[in-house]
Amino acid sequence: PKEFFSSPTSRPTPIIRPFTDKTVNDLLKNDIIDKIDREFIIRDDLVKDDVVPDKFKDINDLLDDENSESNFDVENRLPIIFPGFGTYFTLIVEVYDDEEGYTYVLDDVNSYSVLEKGVFKKTVAIKSGSKIAEISVASAVKKPIEKIEINYTVGTYIQDHYISSDINADSGDKNSAVYDAGQVVYLFVKTQSDTFMYHFRLSDHFEQITKDGWYRAAIYVNPNSPDLGRISASRELQKYTVTWKNWNGSVIYTETYSYGSLPKFNNRYSDIKSYPVRADDDKYSYIFAGWDKPIRSVNSDVTYTATYDAILRRYVIHVEPTENGSVTPDGNNYMNRYDRHTYTFTPNPGYKVKDVLINGESVGAVPSYTFSDVTCDQTVKVEFEKLRLPVNIILGENGSADLSGVVEVEYGTDVTVNITPNNRFGIDFIKVNGLPTEVSNTLLISNVTGDTVIEIAFKQTVFNIETSSAGKGAVTPSFTVSSGENAPIDFNADIFFKVKDVKIDGVSIGKDNNYTLINVTSDHTVSVEYELDILMIVIASLASGALIVFAISIIPMIKKRRRYLCLTKRPKN
Repeated sequence: PKEFFSSPTSRPTPIIRPFTDKTVNDLLKNDIIDKIDREFIIRDDLVKDDVVPDKFKDINDLLDDENSESNFDVENRLPIIFPGFGTYFTLIVEVYDDEEGYTYVLDDVNSYSVLEKGVFKKTVAIKSGSKIAEISVASAVKKPIEKIEINYTVGTYIQDHYISSDINADSGDKNSAVYDAGQVVYLFVKTQSDTFMYHFRLSDHFEQITKDGWYRAAIYVNPNSPDLGRISASRELQKYTVTWKNWNGSVIYTETYSYGSLPKFNNRYSDIKSYPVRADDDKYSYIFAGWDKPIRSVNSDVTYTATYDAILRRYVIHVEPTENGSVTPDGNNYMNRYDRHTYTFTPNPGYKVKDVLINGESVGAVPSYTFSDVTCDQTVKVEFEKLRLPVNIILGENGSADLSGVVEVEYGTDVTVNITPNNRFGIDFIKVNGLPTEVSNTLLISNVTGDTVIEIAFKQTVFNIETSSAGKGAVTPSFTVSSGENAPIDFNADIFFKVKDVKIDGVSIGKDNNYTLINVTSDHTVSVEYELDILMIVIASLASGALIVFAISIIPMIKKRRRYLCLTKRPKN
């Protein structure tokens, strides 16, 4: 069967030609033989059954296992082309049944083993250079049934023997016996008992039937060769089984060694290792340490069990390459399950951690990550992004700017702030991170590399001088003055009046006739109060004894540099 040749893989795979619907006759008639470039001999004088051209009753087991049977009929047998020499197959032939007084004997019967009466077996080998096996047997000869004395002798290492026609006989004739020609009888032979060092065995025609050394062979009573020859046992070193097992008791493989041989584990059944392996578990990795006992020369069946050193399992932590920053440590690192390994993420200047992925899952923009109690290999991937820095612009009152509050800018960029004071105001000062800088309506900060605070204050640069008067008199009208300038103020009383009081920003400064505000830096109010100017009262006595009171007001009038004295007579009452 084709499936037989697919296992084991070491056996060459044959080419089986697709002639399943052809008989042997068909192959010959259609000249298929000529197409395979070899003569396929079908003899006309074979044994039995005229219907089948090659006269075989059965051809079983066209295989290299002589103990197997496939029971294929020859009518469906195909030519099988083997890829090389050294291939063996078994040929089984059955002759005609005995007729009255006659039996059928194969011409070359001595090259066959007897399976049962009329059924023979032989092993055929493909010779070097042959591509097609010649499936043929010798002619069968019809002979009269007669009594034949068969003889045999025994040689070395034989302890007991007898011959009988009973397949299960426990005794019989020794060295010679008379049987009918063509009859199948059985030769029983007991070899010397095995020792721990030696095993005694007979040829392959014998099968062992008991453990204590008894063998049996089927003998065809052949009138052409009644002498069975000398029966001897061979002595060979005892064979012992060496079993190699893994730590859990599973059998890795077994093999047979002769007594005194030194076993060697070669794991020829494994495609991977030349030594046993044990799978890692969650906690440990296992390294082959040797066998449970020393390996010694074979003197009995023996089992060797693999042992292992348990090492806390190491897992690989793989750090993927990244840009704009670094991971410490980087590359591939190893850790045991219960270790703790911390990885630190350091951005390049101007960058920050955007995200950290552990085994593809985000853990956030963390500065570091610690592995502990890992049970499998891990991956670390870190993404960095350009840093955005806050610029806090603090504006004082009485002005504005195109940027205010907190704004974010990318690391390394420039920041320009346009400043606009309110009317009558100017910029008092500008500070960057607490340090004064040049006052200008346009502030430029180059290459921002950190958090920045800008303070802008305004100051009044034009001030109002508000003037007012009460009573008979005038004062310089209200006016404005620039910061730092002086502001002179004149007070002019009407005739017969004078300054009573002057108040600057509500605070009295006396009765000055003029006043100058020095280095004005703020708004001011100036108020003047006038009063009647009476300088003296003159009391005169008349001759009649009456008193006359004069109120004398002296009003300085600056008119053409002349000064007048005005006398006023007060009524008597």
